[in-house]
Amino acid sequence: MKKILFYINTLNRGGAERVFSALANEFSESGYEVVFVTSFRLELEYTLNPHIKRYSVEKTDSKNTFLQKNIKRISYLRKTIKQEKPDFVLATSPEANFRLLIATVGIKCKKVITIISDCKHEYASHAYAFLAKTLYRRADGVVCQTKEEMDWFPVGVKKKCCILYNQVDKRFFEYECPQIRKNVVAVGRAVPLKRQSDIIRAFAKIVDRVEDNLIIYGDGPCRADMLQMVDSMGLVGRVFLPGKIDDVASAIYDARLFVHASEYEGMSNAVMEAMTLGIPCILTDCDGGGARELIGDDEYGYLVPVGNIKMLSDRMLFILTDSDEQKRLEKQSYIRAQDFKGENIFRQWRDYIEQL
Repeated sequence: MKKILFYINTLNRGGAERVFSALANEFSESGYEVVFVTSFRLELEYTLNPHIKRYSVEKTDSKNTFLQKNIKRISYLRKTIKQEKPDFVLATSPEANFRLLIATVGIKCKKVITIISDCKHEYASHAYAFLAKTLYRRADGVVCQTKEEMDWFPVGVKKKCCILYNQVDKRFFEYECPQIRKNVVAVGRAVPLKRQSDIIRAFAKIVDRVEDNLIIYGDGPCRADMLQMVDSMGLVGRVFLPGKIDDVASAIYDARLFVHASEYEGMSNAVMEAMTLGIPCILTDCDGGGARELIGDDEYGYLVPVGNIKMLSDRMLFILTDSDEQKRLEKQSYIRAQDFKGENIFRQWRDYIEQL
């Protein structure tokens, strides 16, 4: 029986954490011995299979300095890897990737790291870019989500890269296409890079020409400003910001349109989930390449330039008022979503691990 050790900073309710925990659970259920290490624990975490052995460097996030934290976490990780003797070690996110590759110096195991966002932004500092382009040469495998992410790396790293998508939770595949669809929706943290205020401005241009409302799910530092914008633009009663929700599928399954306006993005889990529900999508053609990878050349939805409010507004109006285009995009979204099925993605991961 092969043993795999997963390492991630936390198991909080984020996209990368959901994908990584689901992957660990599937390897465990498929007969692999799985060990899962986090830097610290949180009150609300994704659930791991009871057969998975769980380690955590700290019970809670420490107040140590950046250097002290990293020395402690690398040391603990190295000790755990030596103790458990895994055949493979996997990490995700820049800091976790760095720590894993340092912790495994001189230890015999296959090292796999994953890239989850646009590299130009994820490794924006000179120090992070240098570490990524040099340390990642030590990896046996580098899993990217888009070709743009892969092309950022030098040849020495790029030759170790492969592209594997995230999987969408099977619950999203269980919903049938609703008879009646309504409203425009967006899902994501209310942070500057998501540019959700652009969606509000675009909707404001067509609000008098459609019956649908706009609902933006998610919480974050920009939400208060967005609420003020809704009030100042006279959109109260037509634009709603409910905050964070736990059950995204039941909230958006019958939406008429999904809009994503990010400044940069890897492979957006929220977009993939919307497509799985058969919701037509409009995405910004942003850095990272995830949107173009998902949509193609307007084959499975529409791409608009980042910050182009008029084009976003025009596309929204077109889809909301053209029933034939609505049906075409519903069908295309379902077709594209077959590539995100858990069993398909896991099979690709398992084959990749076995090839290493």
